[in-house]
Amino acid sequence: MLTAHQPQQPETYLIKPIHALTAFLLYVGAITIFYSFFNAYTHNPDAIGDWLINYQYGFVRRGLWGWIHSVWAIAAIQVILYAIILFCFWHLLQKQQWNLWLLLLTVSPATLSFPIFDHAAEGRKEILYLAAFAVFVAMLNNGKTKWLNTYLAIILPICILSHELTIFFMPYFFIAALIGGFKVGRLPIITSLIATVAVILHPGNALMAHKICQSVGMCNGSISYLSDDPSVALERVRKVFFQRHYYIVYPFALFLAIFPALELWPRAWLTFIPTLPLFFLGTDWGRWIYINMMSLFLLLLLMQRKSRSKPNLIFIVLYALFWNAPLCCYFGGMEWGYLGLFKRAWHYMN
Repeated sequence: MLTAHQPQQPETYLIKPIHALTAFLLYVGAITIFYSFFNAYTHNPDAIGDWLINYQYGFVRRGLWGWIHSVWAIAAIQVILYAIILFCFWHLLQKQQWNLWLLLLTVSPATLSFPIFDHAAEGRKEILYLAAFAVFVAMLNNGKTKWLNTYLAIILPICILSHELTIFFMPYFFIAALIGGFKVGRLPIITSLIATVAVILHPGNALMAHKICQSVGMCNGSISYLSDDPSVALERVRKVFFQRHYYIVYPFALFLAIFPALELWPRAWLTFIPTLPLFFLGTDWGRWIYINMMSLFLLLLLMQRKSRSKPNLIFIVLYALFWNAPLCCYFGGMEWGYLGLFKRAWHYMN
């Protein structure tokens, strides 16, 4: 007869979680490196063109990085930023208590692996914001807050002047600061407001878009959008919403993306609210979901939310394999997640 309580045996894994995580992040990193230099080689008008917008013909939104003229240098910067993002996630994830929902967020096609499903999604300027936010969360997590206000005062204007979408994701910094018990000072707010006003007052026009495209030799994609006003953007979204079945595809993708987060934090959906205007102004709904989910994932890692739901390999595989959030426009089929990625790789090798 047992007279004392038996101590609970620690969970054992066939493969240590940290080793599996490292292998997965290296896999994602390797593909993003390939895509970065592939986009540079093909002069992709979105992944590369957005970085070539410059101040040669006057101040304009997104022009901060235009002084870099080499597509290979741009690809190298993209690789460095992705390395920062992946390292911060690795650093934060290894401190977590693994559970089913955390693993689902890690392998989700709407978080870390989103760029590998479409090379056109790789290298967009949101990686500046994501790298900046990942570093901010990692520093909060480590208790290194001495220079955080200085960091924010510098990095937030850089992100805003690089791409105006940062404005809509700035609330994540304040939520993270609240969670981490850090008070954001006046200086970051002032510098961010100055940058925001600057990009609002200098949106660009058709003449500037034409001059820039002629100077860099890339006239499609992001550079051409400098000529669009909000009414044009709204009309473009309206058309694809009905023509490309956005009302079916993206609610489905959003549900699959966010439900693991909701299991850890039922109010997680509220973080999407400040970014809703993007869904009216841009057709890249997959990107907006991806940036939100990456930001939300970082918040959950900072909160260190726990769950009693143990990892279930079959459920994780089924969740990850058969869906993804298309970058935009849904031209005829979701790529069936990792399964679709493997199928495309097999097709190209043969």
